[in-house]
Amino acid sequence: RYATGGLIPQIWWGDMKLLPDRSIVALTYPYYHRSQPTPFTSAASYRSTDNGRSWQKIGHILYDEPDRRRDGFTEPAIELLPDGQLIAILRTTDGNGVGPMYQSRSNDNGVTWSAPKAFTETGVLPRLLQLKNGVLVLSSGRPGVDLRFSTDNGLTWSAPKQLVPVPDAAKIQADSCGYTSLLPLGKDRFLIAYSWFTPPSGRKSIYVREVRVRRKPTPPPRVAGPPA
Repeated sequence: RYATGGLIPQIWWGDMKLLPDRSIVALTYPYYHRSQPTPFTSAASYRSTDNGRSWQKIGHILYDEPDRRRDGFTEPAIELLPDGQLIAILRTTDGNGVGPMYQSRSNDNGVTWSAPKAFTETGVLPRLLQLKNGVLVLSSGRPGVDLRFSTDNGLTWSAPKQLVPVPDAAKIQADSCGYTSLLPLGKDRFLIAYSWFTPPSGRKSIYVREVRVRRKPTPPPRVAGPPA
């Protein structure tokens, strides 16, 4: 633990997911591990089997980049995938500058996690949403606001769809706070809420848009004909 101004804070920033066995798993930050030098922060996973009345730490995702340019992992997002895996996306942008988002996975409900790997150059407050049609949605911001989609459980992602134009990428917070929220409406539809500081109206605004994602049908396998 650590103290700020003589107080020991209890910060639990992160996502919770209800698992098929009715337990709850949470991935939160900040977490400080004895093996890491202060002040690098990581994310820790917790499990509750009594509807959130008590929690047990079960695992962690350690920030262990060799160059130590960032303060660590913050703002973790998790989602339960159709194959039973948990996927986590973590922010590293901080007071040291713009950093990438990282991805990690767990096959045992948050007990162990794969080595985190960077997969974007920028991004804050990642939000994940698993649609019932099999598409995984990722929203993030700074600069602007981006939407990405995956049809293979996050192994690969589409190019970012920009919802807020970014005239100058160097000014990462000039057009939006970059914080978004996702709400499912159906198997292939969701709402996204985000801020836009310089919209055509000239007034700083909060936008809510409906997005529909349709998967292309998988073509049937070719059947070889009889030999000529």
